[in-house]
Amino acid sequence: MPRSVITLTTDFGPSSPYVAQMKGVILAIHGDIELIDITHTIPPQQILAGAVALDDVYHHFPPGTIHVAVVDPGVGSNRAMVLAEIDGHFFVAPDNGLLGLVAHRTPPSRIVRLEAHEFWSHPISPTFHGRDIMAPVAAHFARGIEFSQFGTSQEVVKTLGSLDAVVTTDTAAGTVLVVDAFGNLTTNLDRGMMPEAVGELTLRLDGQRGQVVPFVTTYADRPDNQVVALVGSSGRIEIAVVNGNASRLLDAGPGSKISLKW
Repeated sequence: MPRSVITLTTDFGPSSPYVAQMKGVILAIHGDIELIDITHTIPPQQILAGAVALDDVYHHFPPGTIHVAVVDPGVGSNRAMVLAEIDGHFFVAPDNGLLGLVAHRTPPSRIVRLEAHEFWSHPISPTFHGRDIMAPVAAHFARGIEFSQFGTSQEVVKTLGSLDAVVTTDTAAGTVLVVDAFGNLTTNLDRGMMPEAVGELTLRLDGQRGQVVPFVTTYADRPDNQVVALVGSSGRIEIAVVNGNASRLLDAGPGSKISLKW
């Protein structure tokens, strides 16, 4: 069944000609398609950051959308590439953990490895599978080629390792997933892990000495330069500095260990 929207998520950079090449390949195969850029500013080779972006964004698009994601430090190696149906959406990506958070939210209903060379653009560059394999596969699938024709099925996609939070009676412990453009620390913790009536928390990062921070609704609830905890628009708990940069002030970033005690 033809589909009408393809999104692109990459670490190519905002002014990269690589993005235009992928779009050109898609439009040459299927011109009646709407191409949406999610982001091309994923930090280079940071698979976890790409996984977070996909997990935060995909469900805001209509069911049936095709999401092409290329954060691919293993390009040219024997790592697999897949087409996966997850939560009524379709994903074309390297099988390197990039779909790990989306698949953790909702297990894939079907997955195929990209093996059918007739749907690739030739010759194949060993350094640009996004253009020569993933983009044309997405375009052919959007035109109506059957899911199963792109390769053999597999059961699961690669995960991102242990990113599960640990919650006790008075503490939630987890990981900083990404740092946004404002320096806010986005974690894998969520509001449901804490009691309903929480006014302040003891924050500890990477085993540093704990500090008490207010748990607020908006950044503007406290004065400039104060460290706060709040629930961001993605539903994840963030650590922020009001009109400042939490990552720099607290010397923390992706992969930092965090605990919040109430």
